[in-house]
Amino acid sequence: MRRPLRALLVAPALAGFCAACSLVLGVRDLEPPPPEGEDVEAGPPIDAGDRVDASPPGADGSDGGEARGCASYQNARFCNDFDEISPFGTNSGLRSAWTQTMFDAATLTLLRDAGFSPPNAARFTIDQDAGCNDAWLERKVTGKLLRVRAHARIRWHTAFTRVLLLRFAGVAGQTDEIRGGLATDAKFYVTARSFRGDASGNQYQETPVETSLLDQWLDTELVVEAQPSRQATFRVGDKTATVPLPADMAFEGPVLHIGHDCENQLRSFDADDVAIEVEL
Repeated sequence: MRRPLRALLVAPALAGFCAACSLVLGVRDLEPPPPEGEDVEAGPPIDAGDRVDASPPGADGSDGGEARGCASYQNARFCNDFDEISPFGTNSGLRSAWTQTMFDAATLTLLRDAGFSPPNAARFTIDQDAGCNDAWLERKVTGKLLRVRAHARIRWHTAFTRVLLLRFAGVAGQTDEIRGGLATDAKFYVTARSFRGDASGNQYQETPVETSLLDQWLDTELVVEAQPSRQATFRVGDKTATVPLPADMAFEGPVLHIGHDCENQLRSFDADDVAIEVEL
């Protein structure tokens, strides 16, 4: 069983991964620390009826063709395209855009002038090839839902790299996690993992493609449906992988999770235009 996710931490303050990687997004990099004894709270869960933009609609970097940035997701309940470092006020920064963050032996780097929707994107990197290392962001949505769509533009740099996860928690001891990621450089996957107390189950499906998926911007989407199909689908471009969902799965309060979770090898991918849409 996967270990429980830990409480909120900040990124190391040094990256230097490439010439375009000019800023590591840790709280100390974003803003001055709060006065001694004052906590900086993470962003609250958003209700399924609310919309939260980390960048305003219209700041999409489009050139008259395909819409880019958060303007692409007008129905999203939450969207972040990493173009505003501190979009929610002077003492908030990245932690207010997301409900929780974790960077352990890892870095989140702002790629300036290198995003799918200009100017910026984020690079998630695991820096060590031992232990159990994390580099992720999470956003929680409340409410009972029929369908959830998690969107992201992804540029993988390493194979066997998970990127998107939707987590649903039911009664005590019941959790379901739907994950989408890259298995090899030319094969992606979706998996539905269920936890019922000490018991667990797993549904897994891979889809091969004809060419390498590395080092290019790809449109990805993780969809979880309660009705009518009761299935999870991970789409990369025009290809999909689909798995059935547990019959007793609770579709309450999903958490959107993007990044590396308990990795023990060097991993890296870039992300832009991350959004979650829900259907009540």
